[in-house]
Amino acid sequence: MKILLVIPDNPLSARFQLRTAGITPPLGIAYLASYLLKAHFDVSILDNSIEHLREEDFIKKLITYKPDIVGISALTYAVPNALKLTCIIKKSNPGIKVILGGPHATALSRDMLQHESVDIVVKGEGEETLVEVCRRLSEKEDLKGLKGILYKTANGFIENGDRDMIADLDGIPFPAYQLLAMDKYFLPASRRNSNRKIGSIITKRGCPYTCNFCSKGVFGQQVRFRTPANVVEEMELLAKKYGIGEIVIWDDNFNLDQKRAIEICELMKRKKLDMVWSCNNRANLFSDEFCRAIYEAGCRQVNFGIESGVQELRDNIRKDITDKDIEKAIRLCRKYRLLVSCSFIFGLPGETWETAMETLKFAKLLNPDYLMFCALVPMQGSELFELAI
Repeated sequence: MKILLVIPDNPLSARFQLRTAGITPPLGIAYLASYLLKAHFDVSILDNSIEHLREEDFIKKLITYKPDIVGISALTYAVPNALKLTCIIKKSNPGIKVILGGPHATALSRDMLQHESVDIVVKGEGEETLVEVCRRLSEKEDLKGLKGILYKTANGFIENGDRDMIADLDGIPFPAYQLLAMDKYFLPASRRNSNRKIGSIITKRGCPYTCNFCSKGVFGQQVRFRTPANVVEEMELLAKKYGIGEIVIWDDNFNLDQKRAIEICELMKRKKLDMVWSCNNRANLFSDEFCRAIYEAGCRQVNFGIESGVQELRDNIRKDITDKDIEKAIRLCRKYRLLVSCSFIFGLPGETWETAMETLKFAKLLNPDYLMFCALVPMQGSELFELAI
C-alpha cells in the first residue's frame, strides 16, 4: 500500500509573511512518515509549501506515484487549498482514501468531514492513529473502534473517541528527513544567525500553561519530554547526514524544565556539535545558569512571547508573566550576548488605543534586536475561539 503525505501550498495572502518568518522542515508530517516507514508502508512526502506544484503537476504526481491513501495536514490559513487538493484527488481517482489531520482538522473535525472529498479525519497526535488506519485499510478491515478518528459510513459519521497521547517520545523514530527536500528550507535574515543550512527540531510535546489564545488540540496540556541523549542524537544526524549547521528548537518553551535543557546543552558540548541555534522561552523561567548554558552550547537568539505591554491584558489571557520577569530575562540575554526577539499581539480582550500605545512604549523600552507585532486571531480549538463565537 502506498501513502502520499501532503502539505498544501500556502495562500498568496500568506506568502509575504512566510518570506519574513521562513519555512523550516515540516516536523509533524515527517514524524508521521517515519512511523509509517517503521510499519513497512511505502511512503512519500509532497511539501507543496516549497514545491508550489500547479494542479496539472499535482495530478501527474498522483498518476506517477499511484497512492492508495493521501494524508493532508494543513494549518488554518492553508485549509482552503487543502480542500481543493482533496477534490482534485477524488476527481483524479475516486478510489483513493483521503485523510485530513493537523490542528485545524482536530479542532473542527466534523466540519472537515462534511466535505464530500474527505473520507477520514485524524484528531490529535497522529502517529499511532494513522498507522492503524493504514493497516486496516490495507487489510480491508472495518474502522470500527479505532481511537482518534472520525469517518464516513453509509449511515453518516462515526466518531470513535480520542486516543491516548504517546508517553514515550524516544520510541518515535526521528522525522523522515530523507523524504524532504532539505536544501529548500530557509530562515530570513532577521531569524537566522549564520549562513549555514537550516534545520529544526522539537524536544518535547505538550504545554502546561493555560493561555486562552492557544490551541492544544494536537499535543495537549500534558508535557512529555524526549531524553537529552535522544535529542542530541537527532542533532548529530542533522549535522552529519544532512549538513545542517543551524537549527530552530520549536518547543514553545524550551526552558520549561531547566535542568533537562541544561543537560541537553552539556551533551551538545561534549559531542562537540558545531551548530548555532535559537529557541523559544518563557521569560519568568529564565535564569543566569540557563542563559550561560545555552550560549556556551551554541544558542545565539532567544524568542519571547510578551503579547502585551499592559499587565491587565496579559492577565486577561492568563499569560502569567510580569514586566519584572521580562526585563530580567532580557538583561540576562544582553549579559551573554544573545540576540533577543519579542512578539506582541494587538487586539487582546480589553485592548484600547491607549493600551496599544502602552505596548509600543514597552517594546521601545525593552529595545530587543527584533520585534514582531501580530493582530489577534481567535484560533480554532482555543478558549478565545469559543469566546469569540
